[in-house]
Amino acid sequence: MKILITGSNSFIAKNLIHSLKTLNNIEIFEFNKNNSIIDLYSKLLAADYIIHCAAVSRPELKSDFTKVNFGLTKIIVDFLLKNKLNSKIIFLSTIKVSNNSLYGKSKKKAEELLKKLHQLQSNEIYILRLPNIFGKWGKPNYNSVVATFCYLVSRNQKLKLRNKHQPFPLLYIDDLLKVFHQILFEKIYYKKFNIITKFKIFKTTPHNLAIIIKKFFQQRSISFVPDTSDLFIKYLYSTYISYLPERDIVYPLKSNLDKRGNFVEFIKLSNNGQISYCTINPHKIRGPHYHNTKIEKFIVLSGSVIFTFQNIDTLQKTTFKLSAKQPKVIETIPGHTHQIENSGSKLAIILVWTNEIFDRNNQDTYLKSIQ
Repeated sequence: MKILITGSNSFIAKNLIHSLKTLNNIEIFEFNKNNSIIDLYSKLLAADYIIHCAAVSRPELKSDFTKVNFGLTKIIVDFLLKNKLNSKIIFLSTIKVSNNSLYGKSKKKAEELLKKLHQLQSNEIYILRLPNIFGKWGKPNYNSVVATFCYLVSRNQKLKLRNKHQPFPLLYIDDLLKVFHQILFEKIYYKKFNIITKFKIFKTTPHNLAIIIKKFFQQRSISFVPDTSDLFIKYLYSTYISYLPERDIVYPLKSNLDKRGNFVEFIKLSNNGQISYCTINPHKIRGPHYHNTKIEKFIVLSGSVIFTFQNIDTLQKTTFKLSAKQPKVIETIPGHTHQIENSGSKLAIILVWTNEIFDRNNQDTYLKSIQ
């Protein structure tokens, strides 16, 4: 399949091109403002599909709305008609076609041209009336409010909110890519002329969006990660991380060193405890203590250790020898004193998950010796 993508340097097109490059038997032709119309003609002659992404939404000159959004579409349609080319077209339109904006009007006129092309020579047409799209590679202050907010907040800059309580729809870039793949490969649309308006939409407000993204910034410095069981939060957090300055990709964690070794809190989960790691120096012991409710899971990543448990009620004692050579998970039991002894001659490193976030002022940890 040969696919021509116009506006190939744009946010949506870049994501689309990279998703198509993962597939076999796809040849991609790119057209953008650096190419000539002669380049466009040669690529139109070869293309099975034209994915028309080229557009302007915030041009320097108002006339560019007509020049690009309508004008380039007219050039394509005229060439297909003149050469009787039956290429299929996927056109990126907007939900704003019904409003009075120059952007909406220019997209509506382009839609009418495509409808005329279909009527004259039955080219398959797929018009995607899109809401605001968000995801990696969006241009701040241009493509979407999400891109702008992520860029500014990740740099600790102030946000300017307009219509802050006005709901608006959002579509995630990867969900849009799935629609492209459905059209190209799954053939779920059976009409020859399609206006597609149903997408996986998230609704929010500028105010709510600002609160969420600011929270990402604040929590990251204290090792919290958001609850990604909410799909919108998952998508938004991935988008936010893609806007981080390179210097902020790495951030420090606090070490808690003593004679036994080190304890470091790695990730704090909004609804599912935390992940930490500890080290134990040779022949040193962590513990003994017990918990009433707190659960811990341990896995030895390096070295060898002896875990000892004792029921604080019955005093029954159990011992386990674990090493990194045979990975096993060991889990603490409420009401059981436990301790971990490094039984080897090298530093032991242990990964720890707990079902609650460590709170120094409210610890479910009680010192008690093993008898």
